[in-house]
Amino acid sequence: MRNSQNSNSNIPLIDYVPAELRTAQVWRIIYYVINPHTNKLVRKRIRVKPMNGITERKRYAKKMVVALNSKLERGWNPYYENESAKTFLLLKDVIIQYVKTLEKKVTDKALRPDSLRSYKSHLNMLTDYLTDNGKADVRCIDFTSGIIQGFLDHIYYDRNNSGRTHNNYLIGMKVFCKYLTEREYISIDPTAKISSKRKEKKKREMIPFNVRTEIYEHLKDYNNDYLTLCLSTYFCFIRSTELTKIKVRDVNLKKGYILINGENAKNHKTEPVTIPAEYLPILAAHIGDAPANNYLFSGDGFKTGPESLKPRKITYEWIKMRNALKFSTAYQFYSLKDSGITELLNSGVAAIKVRDQARHHDLKITEAYTSRNTGADETIKNINFNF
Repeated sequence: MRNSQNSNSNIPLIDYVPAELRTAQVWRIIYYVINPHTNKLVRKRIRVKPMNGITERKRYAKKMVVALNSKLERGWNPYYENESAKTFLLLKDVIIQYVKTLEKKVTDKALRPDSLRSYKSHLNMLTDYLTDNGKADVRCIDFTSGIIQGFLDHIYYDRNNSGRTHNNYLIGMKVFCKYLTEREYISIDPTAKISSKRKEKKKREMIPFNVRTEIYEHLKDYNNDYLTLCLSTYFCFIRSTELTKIKVRDVNLKKGYILINGENAKNHKTEPVTIPAEYLPILAAHIGDAPANNYLFSGDGFKTGPESLKPRKITYEWIKMRNALKFSTAYQFYSLKDSGITELLNSGVAAIKVRDQARHHDLKITEAYTSRNTGADETIKNINFNF
């Protein structure tokens, strides 16, 4: 009889109690095994079929006992017969292995570091939730839709997060469960029937012209390099994470475009974005004679340089500027992108060209960035439109 370690204490547990024959009105072979769901010994019974003579029946039963004890000694457990042995592993141990596979993907450039940070954050929250609810040692087989739904409800209701945050966590759980099913830690995806929340309207607002002018004048005097970075999002619709990875060599001032490397892009595609004529001299002045291998926006005050820039620094600088100018919190950094897309569409540029500049795969995504009218539309109001 081997010993196993109870995860909740240092008291050794017996894996099984050997089988023995018990003869009564009904002949049975009795043995005990660990139920992997509860870590407790459970009695199992096998009925010995009637035979012509008692001697023959005893001989047959003893053979069954010997064979059964041999299997038990080798680690056999009837609870494992219909399930992969992996399903009884502790979920917390599998999470550690899962994170290692994600880290390998980042090394191989098959996953963005931002995605890794997001997934790890979700898993840390899940681990904390399980611990707080007495399920720290839950096994993979018991990682059910009920547990996941409870976790998502905790994120949405208890922590008072938005539907968008709930949906992001659900995506993280779906990716994790796909890993679990593909590697036979579970047989059925427990997230399959869990629905996402209805997406609420974006909380950020388009930045009107007069506010953009104030931002321009303020940053021009306070931090011109950060202004150049902001204009790259307004004019070229480049995402903040992508901005931190662009090198000077990726900018072709002569041909008027910035090349976004697929390794750094959200859509994993290498694509150029056009530099509008108004932005071109500003960007050229920012680059100056910087070495080609320098970052376009570095950790050294957003200047060109060899030190990489952290994406969160872009947000912190925006908040600092917004507070200094006492602007609404609805004016977020990505409001620059919303505003740029809207202005480009309103200027008469074909929607498909705006879509390509924003590197969206669908026009619906491009339209989602634009704000709807809250009153009469002046263009429609004053157009020469007769019956």
